[in-house]
Amino acid sequence: VSDELFASVGFARNDFKGFFNDYKGKDYFGVRGSTIVNDLQRGYEWNPKEQHTLDASLSYRRERFRLYYKFEYYHEDLDIYNHSINSRIVDGNYVVTANDENFKVNRFSHQLQSWGSFENDVDYRIALSYQNQERDYKNYIYNIGSRQIQEVTRDYTNQSSDLIFSKG
Repeated sequence: VSDELFASVGFARNDFKGFFNDYKGKDYFGVRGSTIVNDLQRGYEWNPKEQHTLDASLSYRRERFRLYYKFEYYHEDLDIYNHSINSRIVDGNYVVTANDENFKVNRFSHQLQSWGSFENDVDYRIALSYQNQERDYKNYIYNIGSRQIQEVTRDYTNQSSDLIFSKG
């Protein structure tokens, strides 16, 4: 921005679709003849996930003074597809389901630092940081035939933390 002020912003997205290896994806179920079989080939070797990262920083400097602020945001959405399926007959038709999981992580971080020296050449350095993270867990029954969530069996925050740090 100027000789005294610097700003930057960054964003990244990772949309990993998963790696099958010997598995056949989230909508697969085994069939032999007219029978549904649990051949444990559903899902992925490496599960799909989507990640977003955002960061921004601002730096200001003068002859005896420096100020730096940084903000970071991270989001991850991870799906875990059970290799095992459940099948039953309802009204003469097969209903094929699986018990799947989803994890969502959100993390925010703020950092503020200042350093420099007073006119009597006494140096100082101050650092403050705040971080918040939550990981939400969802367990659900996925209906493979209709390709939709049939029922959410658990949905809660299974990890949460707030961290404050200071040094100076």
